[in-house]
This record gives sequence, C-alpha cells and structure tokens, in this order.
Amino acid sequence: MRRKRPAAPAPVPVSMLLHQEADRQGFALALRTRAGDDPVTHTALDTPRGSFQVSTYDGRTFNLTLLIPGALIAAGPTDELPSLVRTMRGWQDGRPLRELQQAWPAFPLQPAAIGHEEGHATEATWQDLLRRPADWWLDPALIAAVADRPRLRMLFPLLQIKPHPGLPEQPCRSLLLFHRVTRTPWPPIDTPFVGLGLAGGYFVHAPNYTLLGRTETPAEAADLLVAHLPADRGPAHEGRRP
Repeated sequence: MRRKRPAAPAPVPVSMLLHQEADRQGFALALRTRAGDDPVTHTALDTPRGSFQVSTYDGRTFNLTLLIPGALIAAGPTDELPSLVRTMRGWQDGRPLRELQQAWPAFPLQPAAIGHEEGHATEATWQDLLRRPADWWLDPALIAAVADRPRLRMLFPLLQIKPHPGLPEQPCRSLLLFHRVTRTPWPPIDTPFVGLGLAGGYFVHAPNYTLLGRTETPAEAADLLVAHLPADRGPAHEGRRP
C-alpha cells in the first residue's frame, strides 16, 4: 500500500512573523490586513503619515512598500527581518526617514523620499535625474540643459517612458514633463514639455500637444521650453495641489 505524503505545513501569516520578531525585540506593531489583501501573505502598518506594507510568499524574503499620500517612498525586497521590523517600529513611532535610513542603510528608499518628507522633493528629483547615466529613455545632456534654466528648475520633473496618449504619432522614446505639484494626482498638463526623439533630436510640445518645434541640441530644446513657458508657472508646490 502506498503511503500518503504528509500534508505540507500551513504557511505562517506574515503578520505573525513580524509580531514574533517585534516581541523578540520587546515592542508591539499595530498591524492590520487591508481590504482585498490575503491575510497570510500581506499586512500593513498604517499611520497618519502613510502606509508601510509588507508581503511574503516564502517567509524568508519580505517585499516592503512605503506610501505617503500621493508618493511612493520606499519599495523593494529584503531578507533582513530584524532590520525591517526595527524600521517599521521607527515609522510607527514617527521617526524621520533620514534617521531610519541611517539606522538601516539597506532601507530601499526612493531617490526623492527624504525630499518629500523635508519639503524639497522638486530639487531632490532633479538631483536624481542629473545623477542617472544615459540609457534609451534618458539623455543626460537634455536633463542638464533643462536643469540649467532656473524657470524650469523650479518645476517638478517627471520622466515618462510611455508615450502620452495625446500624441499617437509621437516619435519619441520618452517625455520630460513639468508639474506644479510634487505628488499625485497630477493635474492636467499646463506647461510645455519635451520628447527625446526616437531617431534623434528633441520635440518640444505645448500643453495641448501641439508641436512647437524640433531641435537638434538639448540647449535649443531648453530655450524653446522657456520661451513658451507662461509667466505664472512655478515654483512647484511641495505636496498635492492645494
């Protein structure tokens, strides 16, 4: 007679794993299951600042997502359960992100995370774009030329890889948009923007998607943007639209 295989052990809920580690460290976490989430694999620590969400499918690698209203602050996997739980406690206690990152250097903060918390997300995002290497979607020369124009530097930059639906014939790899707020929901576009040409060059568009001109150099594109930028655009409001 063939023996029956023993049943696989039931998975341990992620909340239990986090509670056990918190108990070991001597504190408690106010975890809850969000509507629509699987209580075995997902849990969340919600505070007035935002939501610290954790999931796992094997009990060893934990995927964390930290959200504040209108912005993603941190995201990524970790197998450092003690550090993750200490960081969640710090978030629960209201400790600033800069302090949390100093305590856990591997904390996967987004480039502008601390800027969002400290009120300089626009400049933090520009600095991140200026540090990025060249790739198919990003031209460092264009970013540098645009960032060198003070009126454009005051606006929040958003690199959009997927062509905008308003430009069905868009021959661009990516678009560099400019917003007057630093968090979603993004208001309707009301500033000119520039596309990185699929076959070279730069395409500057009006907010209504009309092509204002094609330029050969980043400096010319930046000048054309400034020439068509309304006088009342900027600086960007830190946060959502008031």
